[in-house]
Amino acid sequence: ISVVCIAGYRGDGKTCEDVDECADDDSNACAELATCINNVGSYTCQCPADHPAGDGMVGGTGCRCVEDSLRLVGGYTLGRIEICKNGEWGTICSDGWDNTDAGVACRQLGFKAEGATSGTVGYGGEGSGKILLRYVQCSGSESKLVDCPAQEVDGWCVHSEDATVTCDVDECAEGIDECVAEATCINTHESYTCQCPPTHYGDGMTGGSGCVLGSCTANELRLVGGSTDHEGRLEMCRDGQWGTICDDDWDNINSNVACRQLGFGDSGTQSSQFGGGSGTILFRNVNCNGDETMLVDCPREEASNWCSHSEDVGIVCQT
Repeated sequence: ISVVCIAGYRGDGKTCEDVDECADDDSNACAELATCINNVGSYTCQCPADHPAGDGMVGGTGCRCVEDSLRLVGGYTLGRIEICKNGEWGTICSDGWDNTDAGVACRQLGFKAEGATSGTVGYGGEGSGKILLRYVQCSGSESKLVDCPAQEVDGWCVHSEDATVTCDVDECAEGIDECVAEATCINTHESYTCQCPPTHYGDGMTGGSGCVLGSCTANELRLVGGSTDHEGRLEMCRDGQWGTICDDDWDNINSNVACRQLGFGDSGTQSSQFGGGSGTILFRNVNCNGDETMLVDCPREEASNWCSHSEDVGIVCQT
């Protein structure tokens, strides 16, 4: 008895085994852009992400981009803008291209329209193939670039004029930030920061110092070395550690703000009788105007190496 194998299998008359059509280009009918994926007894032709439409087959519909869709070439949020026409990607001429047009393109791509900027042959370089449109004139309210008035190129442009866009991305909302769990992601133009809670210090980044629990709360004040709770050497919390303040240009207005923050009212005087501290000397030349609620709100300079602990400021608050 001879065994006859069905399509997709081969045998020796006794047994059948699967044929890997993908191992030999002549054994499959996948189009040029498609990837051949072998299945048991058959195969499939998978189109790439930028040409997802079509069956991927030679003699079929092949692999095509989605009509009127957009893509950025060169980066995730910035690059050369390309539009799909008749199943193929083409570029857009920068004649008349402006930030309003770029905003509509960014909106269609899933980003914010606000903050989008236009350009010419920047990141992403020159394209190839057809240049499809010129003098795009969006009003800004359109959901798709194809909804904007535009002209056919008709040979008026070259690829050195290919239009580009830069989209402003809210990494925090997109969930693509690198903030640790304890940190709060704060979006800024074209970037973001990771803010640790007041009880922690660090850069808040997963690949950085993260957020480390400190021994005090950021910008908190305390008085050290006094005989009562309303006098002593003035110290402030920064990066989870206590530090002192240099008495250069310190005056009673500064003392008043510090006393107010400490909860002792608005009246305070400077005193040098509480000795020097240890650790970091944080500030010098503090210059409060008297209206501030916290000492950190006052103009000041970093102490750097200008001061020693013999200059640590002390205050006496009136109760």
